[in-house]
Formats: sequence, structure tokens, C-alpha cells
Amino acid sequence: MISSADFALWIYATVLCIFTDFVIVVRGQFRRFSSQAMYFAIVGAVNLLRLHVFNSYGFTSPEYGYFYYSSDLVLSVLLYFVLASLYREVFPAKSAHLHVRIGSALIAAGVGIFSFAILPTASSRLISRWIFEYSQDLYFVSAVAALLALGGIATGHSVRV
Repeated sequence: MISSADFALWIYATVLCIFTDFVIVVRGQFRRFSSQAMYFAIVGAVNLLRLHVFNSYGFTSPEYGYFYYSSDLVLSVLLYFVLASLYREVFPAKSAHLHVRIGSALIAAGVGIFSFAILPTASSRLISRWIFEYSQDLYFVSAVAALLALGGIATGHSVRV
């Protein structure tokens, strides 16, 4: 069962996502931070939907498990592409935009194929195991991408402000 501290953290994270969107819109920065604002809006909506599924079916139900891991995959893919969009800020050259788009799509596809390739083929729950594995692998790649972007900033690549 979920503890009250975990539940409070869940509510706090949802409110923080909604508040972040509110601040972006109120300050008139939606055009500049549109991908981040959309991501936070989707995270807030998914958290509210998870809360609804949690209240309807319970924490240990298969419905909640499937919804949680499926939505986690969607959020990890969105996070990956939001981080890829930030590379346009780190490397502002026009020629880099196409390379970032193609490269990020190829990396995401490659991680999906890799995640599928390492699964045992005799499993009866191949898709659900792939969803979990791909989500975890893409989180790892996103963390590496974020570190590389920070490295680009630290080494002196210009950032548009």
C-alpha cells in the first residue's frame, strides 16, 4: 500500500507541474519554453489520471500497473524529445537543427530496438516487458543527453538567451 508520505509527494509533484506551467504562461514565456510547458502540462494531467485510476482500482490492481507503466513510457519519450529540443538552445547554428532532429529520432528508435532485442522471446508478456524496459533505457539515455548538453554549455558553446 502507498504511504501517506508517498501520496503527499505525488500530490506535491502534480501541483508543482501545474504551477510551473502557470508561471511560464503568466510571465509570457510560453513561446520560448513551449516544449517544456507542454511536457509539464502532460505530466500534471497524467498524474491526475494516475490518481483517478489509483482511486478506482487500487494500487495493486493490474489496471493501475498497466496504466502506470504505459504512461511512464509516454512521459519518458516526451522527456527525451524535450531534452533534444534543448539542444537547439545549446547549439544555435541552423545546420545543427536538422542533425539534432534526425539524430534524436534515430537514437530513440535504436533504444527501442535494443530494448526489444534484449528481452527473452519466450515471455508471455512481451509487450508489457518491452514497455518497462524501453522506458527505463530511454530515461538513462535522457540523463546522458542532459549531461552532454550541460557539458556543451560548460565548454563554452553559446546559448541563445
